[in-house]
Amino acid sequence: FHSFDRLLSLANAYLGVGDVQKANDMYNRCLAKKPNHAPAIAGKIAVSIEKKLYERAALEATKALASNPTSDELLVLRARAYTG
Repeated sequence: FHSFDRLLSLANAYLGVGDVQKANDMYNRCLAKKPNHAPAIAGKIAVSIEKKLYERAALEATKALASNPTSDELLVLRARAYTG
């Protein structure tokens, strides 16, 4: 059983080495524990971008920005989703 911080670290590491499926699985596990955790949400958006699911990423970022309107990370991710 992994702690939340360990799950998030694993997710970020998997994303960093390009294993988007494992990263996605870890971010899902993080969000199951803390559904509004902004870094985990940002990770899921980054996974969508890596999978070239730009429309999904843009929608996820816009939704996340509603509750985190000052997040530079989310704004950058949304811009990346729109520009593909």
